[in-house]
Amino acid sequence: MSATFFHRIGEAVEAACRDLPDGYIIELALERGAAVPTLYDPDGEQISPEVGNGLELPDEIADFVVLANAHAAGEKAKAVQS
Repeated sequence: MSATFFHRIGEAVEAACRDLPDGYIIELALERGAAVPTLYDPDGEQISPEVGNGLELPDEIADFVVLANAHAAGEKAKAVQS
């Protein structure tokens, strides 16, 4: 893997640490030949889509940040309506 790829991973992790809503977690499971991220909401429920979407790890992490923010916004909207 190239240094550029690892740089992109670093940037994605930094952005996730900065931009994830409070309580949301991206867990990264590493094994030989694979890195699998999983997204959890503040209640510990997995909200990430099925693995194997064909994205590179940095793009998948970035997509999970977008998904977490959309999920958090939806939860806030539900709370306001209640």
